Amino acid sequence: MSLGFMEYEAKDNIIHRMDPRTKLFFMLFILVGSIILRDLFSLALLVLFGLCWWVLARIPISKLKTLVMAIMGLAVLFTVAQGFFYFR
Repeated sequence: MSLGFMEYEAKDNIIHRMDPRTKLFFMLFILVGSIILRDLFSLALLVLFGLCWWVLARIPISKLKTLVMAIMGLAVLFTVAQGFFYFR
């Protein structure tokens, strides 16, 4: 089974030429930032920072659409499951 939205795309831009350790540090920064930050403004800046990287990488919007749909499906599934298993 092939997941097209997760396949590597070779491009010649600043993000793809970066050292892989720098990209891993960026991912770790986003992960830790999303856990630590509590206010909406800081989280919005974090999302904006991530979207800037996405634009710089020139990844097609169709891949983002597929990823968002998959995440939304999981969110609905978890919400329904929480409704079945949460008792007061």
